[in-house]
Amino acid sequence: MPTSFADTTRALERQRLGWLAALPWLLLLGAWAFWACRARVHLYASTSRARSEVTRMVSRVVSERSGRIVRLDCTLGEHVTAGAVLVELDAALERPQLARAQSELDSLAAQLSAIDAQITVERARRSARARMDELARARADVGLEQARAAALQKQELAHITDGLTEAQLSSRVEQLQAESALLLSQIEVGGASVAVEHVRAVHDYEDKTHLARIAELERQRAGVEAERGVKLAELQAAELAIRRARIVAPVGGKLGSVAEQQVGDVLQAGDVVATLIPEDGMQIVAEFEPSHAVGRIVPGQLAQIRFEAFSWTQFGLADARVRSVASEPRDGRIRVELQLAPNTAQRIPLQHGLAGSVDVVVDTVSPLELGLRSIGTLLSPPALAAGSSPAEPAP
Repeated sequence: MPTSFADTTRALERQRLGWLAALPWLLLLGAWAFWACRARVHLYASTSRARSEVTRMVSRVVSERSGRIVRLDCTLGEHVTAGAVLVELDAALERPQLARAQSELDSLAAQLSAIDAQITVERARRSARARMDELARARADVGLEQARAAALQKQELAHITDGLTEAQLSSRVEQLQAESALLLSQIEVGGASVAVEHVRAVHDYEDKTHLARIAELERQRAGVEAERGVKLAELQAAELAIRRARIVAPVGGKLGSVAEQQVGDVLQAGDVVATLIPEDGMQIVAEFEPSHAVGRIVPGQLAQIRFEAFSWTQFGLADARVRSVASEPRDGRIRVELQLAPNTAQRIPLQHGLAGSVDVVVDTVSPLELGLRSIGTLLSPPALAAGSSPAEPAP
């Protein structure tokens, strides 16, 4: 049956009004789809096991020896400088040992100086004696040469006298006198030779005597030097014992804890006197579950920290950045170290040991991707128990 024109017009108007009513919902759906695809959402790895620590390790001040406390100068929370004396132990026994060892060392040093002076004198005497012996040898050599020259002259005269005697120009007496003079000159040559050898023998004897004296002095010096080494070791031991009696701060910082000791108490070697917190920059140390940290937290990621002692609504959140991540778990946790932003200390009075929680930005995704991940997690099959295997299909 044909429809009237009025009915058709009314139907078109109702259809147009329906589209106009659905338009806001379509726009809202489009805006939501755009947001789901284009917006970015941070994914966090969180832990409530975090605390602030100094960059360097806290130092324990330990007594290296046993002794009675005679001075105590450490107060909890006090700031001390490196090398400041915190505790001094009684060193009444070591001080006399130190003084005695020092006195004996001074005496041995004087002995060494005297021996060195004697060695120097002996060496100078040996050099002077060698010069004198050289001159004596030269003089003996001259005497020998003179005796030889005189002997040659006497020999020539005796030869001439023999010729004259044969020619009956000289008497037998003159010949005998010439022969006698020649014999005496030969004896003088032998005496001069013996004198030369005597000078050489005396030189060798005197030189060996000086060398023996110098060797004896050097032996005495070696003995005194060895004794000095023993006394020096005793002195160093006494100085070390006195130095260990003074327990000093290894670094500058604040005393975080102090042992309950007082003057007159006895400390044993290895007793902890105090703990020293270095005055260095602060860092945050957090412990994460391995499943939340391994492969997800890496150096350079941003993080936010909430300290339990300071309300985040009043002081805000502290910004930080991951500095290092442990590669192996310890006590079932992964250690993560974070570096605080420079402006944190201006808002929050940082100190060692502040507890808090940490949220590390591990990924940035869109809401759509986040939803798909959640759906995939819900639809994924449960993990098989350790040691189990998938069930085989029935035949």
